[in-house]
Amino acid sequence: MKRIFSILIPICIFFLVGEIVVRSLQLLSKPPPYNTAKLDAQLGWKAKSNYVFNGNMYDAAGTIYEVNLTTKSNGFQNIIGMNAVMH
Repeated sequence: MKRIFSILIPICIFFLVGEIVVRSLQLLSKPPPYNTAKLDAQLGWKAKSNYVFNGNMYDAAGTIYEVNLTTKSNGFQNIIGMNAVMH
């Protein structure tokens, strides 16, 4: 019995420390400047319809890049500037 506790206690401490680290990193990270989700009674959340965001974001290296995000009436992302045939 003593041996089981000597194995379980370090494992529990490991997971507890990991949980604290992950939650701390979530609190420190900035959310994106856009919010494409809306609450839904059945699904929990779903994509907003006819959503438009035009702005700048930073990549992991700190480089600024332009973002143009648009969704259609069904919430799917609208791809602009691509030469693709949609069926």
